[in-house]
Amino acid sequence: YTLYTMACIAGGIATSMTHANLHLFPYRTILRAGILAVSAVFIASIILLAPHAVEAAGNTYHVAKTGSDANPCSSASPSLTIVKGISKLSGGDTLKIRSGTYDELISSDFGINIPSGLSTLQRTVITADAGATVIIKPTTPGGIFLISDRKYIEISDLTIDGSLQPETASSNSGLYTSGLRSAVEGSYFHDLTIQNISEMCINGDGDNMLIQRNLMKNCGKRNPPLCPSCGRGHAIYARYDNSIIEYNTVDTAGGYGYHVHCSDNPIACPSGVNNNIIRFNRATNTQGPGMLVGNGTNNVAYGNMLDRNALRGNGTANFF
Repeated sequence: YTLYTMACIAGGIATSMTHANLHLFPYRTILRAGILAVSAVFIASIILLAPHAVEAAGNTYHVAKTGSDANPCSSASPSLTIVKGISKLSGGDTLKIRSGTYDELISSDFGINIPSGLSTLQRTVITADAGATVIIKPTTPGGIFLISDRKYIEISDLTIDGSLQPETASSNSGLYTSGLRSAVEGSYFHDLTIQNISEMCINGDGDNMLIQRNLMKNCGKRNPPLCPSCGRGHAIYARYDNSIIEYNTVDTAGGYGYHVHCSDNPIACPSGVNNNIIRFNRATNTQGPGMLVGNGTNNVAYGNMLDRNALRGNGTANFF
């Protein structure tokens, strides 16, 4: 069963072209296929979002498995750990990581705070060095990247792998942004591989976010019999406004593929999710629907390919 979406979801109205069962919230209405409306709100959001990486104008620091945390994090004398490299950053700086596997959590829960960038044109950047293969694979539980109340951060070209974390820990997201939307905005997460995560691969709050060209594999892998109080995690759980989610691939998730919805946090998202574009993504082999675009207004989804997704064992539900 495959669903190719060409949809405008605005004010509770959805339009889709489908070859599978279509499930929507009871208050939503299905219209005839082929209607596509993109409002000026979305055009403005595209202009606001910088579509490509921009080399930060600040300083550049370096991390390598051959380095030492006593070093100044320069190209000639890199630090050993990512955490040490982050401690050197100011807003708009860049941290380049050389090849290797790093057993680290980059988490605000442990006092590791990536500094906010200065704007969408001068983000704080954490990325692999040119040609490097970087795997972040912690052995302790917790969000691998947990970013709280920070703006204008770019993370790219890394593999984030939770396969060695305890599976029953409910807080093991791959990349989690937390805070009010006014404090979490303008970040760009792209060209990441996020895999073997017990909860969500990408999770959190934000405004004016760009989520692009990421591969998410085996998200929400925790086993409910081992953790009865844990729900199944989605690949992406986005509580965003004015954001773009595009060209991403989901391959296997315990919950939904793309869950763009917010109703459980009246402080962080008092009016749901609004003015988002979800396009040209793929989801396959999810235990929940491949895509949910929930409450809110002026959300557009089109060009997505959703196939072999289930509704918790109760039939096929590519789009919910």
